Amino acid sequence: QTMDLSQDGVVSKEEFLQLCQDPTIKSYMTSLDVDVADGSHLFKLLDDGDGNLTHSEFISGMMRFKGAAKAIDVIYLQREVEWLQQELLRLTDKLIGPDMNDKRSRRRSQRVVTKKESEMLSAKTLETIPAPDL
Repeated sequence: QTMDLSQDGVVSKEEFLQLCQDPTIKSYMTSLDVDVADGSHLFKLLDDGDGNLTHSEFISGMMRFKGAAKAIDVIYLQREVEWLQQELLRLTDKLIGPDMNDKRSRRRSQRVVTKKESEMLSAKTLETIPAPDL
């Protein structure tokens, strides 16, 4: 509540950036091992995307920052990013075709479609074909 300068129930990005300059807030964040040097970046990590921080967003976000990341957490995130990157490249290839100058595209374009993927594609195709008028 003391962070909500406008008393509207949420903390805006502007309010948060202003608070990050306050020595008391800086000291509190430092005691939690949270760097407020880049308040804008910290706000993005805490915010759920609506541009405002609620009390629960702030508390749950700060709890996630508490403690060091375990190696397994970092490896898990790396794998997730790699998977997302591969999916994005695969979708790009489907939309605009593979870039034959890119080794990754050549490998993906030669990939064999599994039976399950084939069934899923067939089911999607059937869903998109309009039913005939009877």
